Amino acid sequence: MISRGSLMIALCVLLLSTLISAMVKSDDEKESQCQQCQCSSIGAGIPGIPGQHGLPGRDGRDGIDGINGKPGEKGEKGDSGIPGIPGQHGLPGRDGRDGVDGVKGERGIKGDRGAKGDIGLAGNNGRDGIHGNTGQKGIKGDSGAKGEVGPPGPVGELNWKHCVWYANSGLDAGLVKACNFVKKSHATAIRVLYQGTLRTYCSSGECCNRWYFTFNGNECGNPATIEGIIYGAPAKDNPNRVTQIEGHCERLPAGTIAVGIHVGKCVRDPRDQHNANSGWNAMSRIIIEELPPPQS
Repeated sequence: MISRGSLMIALCVLLLSTLISAMVKSDDEKESQCQQCQCSSIGAGIPGIPGQHGLPGRDGRDGIDGINGKPGEKGEKGDSGIPGIPGQHGLPGRDGRDGVDGVKGERGIKGDRGAKGDIGLAGNNGRDGIHGNTGQKGIKGDSGAKGEVGPPGPVGELNWKHCVWYANSGLDAGLVKACNFVKKSHATAIRVLYQGTLRTYCSSGECCNRWYFTFNGNECGNPATIEGIIYGAPAKDNPNRVTQIEGHCERLPAGTIAVGIHVGKCVRDPRDQHNANSGWNAMSRIIIEELPPPQS
């Protein structure tokens, strides 16, 4: 295969030989023209003024390609070219797997206990302070008047109870029903209420019966008894009516108190008690409630 350098050399040689041949041919033509002029100029007049140069001719057509030259000899090895641009670094490799844990070492031998240090020197005792002078004895104050006992505080929780029963009692005198109640404070008051059907009856003339509360068998004395009466007229009047008796009793001791509803004769009636009836054909109830003391 013909190398590019050999081909260029062959073309240059061909062009140079063509140019030399054209120059030789031009010189021969000029010499021939000059001889003709000399022959015709014998006996002729003065030469005329030289004519102006003609316009340059057009460029000739490209010549025929020359014959390929013979391959040139192998050239010497050229110097090493300029070093190329360094390639980019490759991606970093993945982290390697963790190695297997090493075998646990044996426990070392316990070291000897160090020597006990020397006991430090005892510090010096501080000096005793100077005793202060004894103050004079104060004068005894006069005894003031004893203050009054303040009112008790309010009851923290509401303390109450009720007893309900259904029974008809024809008792004319005595305890109709009792209901035990635990009182929390000696300073509080008790509110009691009885509700039930009551009746009094007398065969002739007029009659009166009294129903009242007792506390551990005694009627209330502070502030007063808690009671109610029914007064009867002619024998033809025999009513059974739902009646309510209620009130408050103070200065009762703390603890269990038997609260009872009783029936008997009217206090201000000199006659004996008459036919009484309690709880006829209806529910009866006693309601007990512990309350703070009243205002003074």
